[in-house]
Amino acid sequence: MPALVINYARVSGHHSIMSQENKANMLLHITEFFCKVQFNSVSPKLDLSPVLDTMASLSFFLLLSAQFKTIVPWGNVQLYRFSTSSVSFGNFVRNPFRYLWEEKPASSMVTDQSHCALLCVSEPKCYSFNMVVYPDSKGLHLCELLSSDKYRATERLQANFSYHHYSPWSPCESAPCMNGGVCVPEYESNSYHCDCLLGFCGTDCEQGGGRTCSQIKLCNLPDGSYIIDPDGEGGVKPFKVYCDMTDKNGVGVTVVSHDSERRTLVDGFNGKGTYSRNFEYDKTDLVQLASLTSLSANCEQFIKYECYHAKLFFNGGMNSWWVSRGGEKMTYWGGVDSVDYKCACGLTNSCADLSDGCNCDKNDENWREDSGLLTDKSKLPVTQLRFGDTGKAGDTDEKGYHTLGKLKCYGLKHNLQ
Repeated sequence: MPALVINYARVSGHHSIMSQENKANMLLHITEFFCKVQFNSVSPKLDLSPVLDTMASLSFFLLLSAQFKTIVPWGNVQLYRFSTSSVSFGNFVRNPFRYLWEEKPASSMVTDQSHCALLCVSEPKCYSFNMVVYPDSKGLHLCELLSSDKYRATERLQANFSYHHYSPWSPCESAPCMNGGVCVPEYESNSYHCDCLLGFCGTDCEQGGGRTCSQIKLCNLPDGSYIIDPDGEGGVKPFKVYCDMTDKNGVGVTVVSHDSERRTLVDGFNGKGTYSRNFEYDKTDLVQLASLTSLSANCEQFIKYECYHAKLFFNGGMNSWWVSRGGEKMTYWGGVDSVDYKCACGLTNSCADLSDGCNCDKNDENWREDSGLLTDKSKLPVTQLRFGDTGKAGDTDEKGYHTLGKLKCYGLKHNLQ
């Protein structure tokens, strides 16, 4: 519980400062002041007792303009400044032995916290204040007016044995903003709104997320580069990806690039798997990528091999293969999931030689191709490609070209939606 709540009101040069237990008396006092000054000038015979009783019990503040028309409720107001500066109100909560490091519009020497509160509500740029706990030899305290408050600058509120900090009370006290969102008080309505981190949305930043592009898509954000953190706070460093928000029916596709996406020649490697190409994925590691695939409903990676008199699997001969993220030697190609020694054409019986599982296994002097998507997300991404049979066969120069696409993951597991 806060040690002290200061309710302060400034009314056209008339100041009233009371502790929380005297709030009702303050309301009555200010209401009487206004009604006597304003109403007596119009109707000296008007009996105000019922009005005053009702006003005090409902915690309402009656403010009469020059036309005696404006009524402003103030029971829930925490910091209010009337547009013509004739009325101000502040309800400050003390945070003992805390200091907020914020910009200071002004500083003054004051006799007590009430005077410091007076200066704050009188200064349009002030939203909270620090005050030295112990007076100097003259009985004065340093009062620092601040341009922000503890809710918007939480990380800058620090322990300090020489100061107390005072901020207006707010629903932000309960820290309603989730996922790193900043709670911004709306003092006049005793409400708040959340400034959400990129990728989050909702009243309390409860929707979306920064772990995959499909989570980010929940907030209807556009295509672009985003920082994601699949393994969550406290794990491996977050990394940058491209989010394609239109592909796959607009579900939000996480696109991860690697260092060797260009079509690459394989030539002069005759022994099985003697050609080797490792792949590094942009500014991240396999821990994050494993988390990404686990969070996503689907993942895929395009792979292609163009061959000239160069065998691929050759019905188990295994001249070439790819390596999974777990280091496994994989025995199938793109377009196939877990069917050994097969490429896409082998599943549809459409290979160049129907007795083979891949087009390249025909091993003739024609350029052929085997390609397709790898979709077993527990094996992705590809970390290495190995090729052989690209040496000399008599007068024939055997060769090939490999192409490996970006890792793409999309959709959310049911418990993340």
